Amino acid sequence: MSQLISRLAATIANGASLSDAVTLNGKQVAVIEMPAAWTPAVITFTASVDGTNYFNVYDNDGSEVCVSVDVTRRVHVDLSILSQQKYIKLRSGTSTTVVAQGAARTIYVEVWK
Repeated sequence: MSQLISRLAATIANGASLSDAVTLNGKQVAVIEMPAAWTPAVITFTASVDGTNYFNVYDNDGSEVCVSVDVTRRVHVDLSILSQQKYIKLRSGTSTTVVAQGAARTIYVEVWK
């Protein structure tokens, strides 16, 4: 049975589309909790093993890993592909169509082990 390890904050700055880094270290993302205000967009991810060089995250089919979200929602996700990453950043929009947020937004990421 999985166990909640921690609740991590990822903040996207006003006018930006990419959050600060969240450290996973092998933990699995289980829930993404959205703020009360959100400029409409899906969430995609970049990942890094060294905390410096980040790459877009794709699944085995070559599709960008994408989560549909909306304001004030807790979205339960099965993103085991992210558990292989040391660091991630959340992106508002996709790698080809980013969406700048209209204010600073804090998204909570709950990770399990």
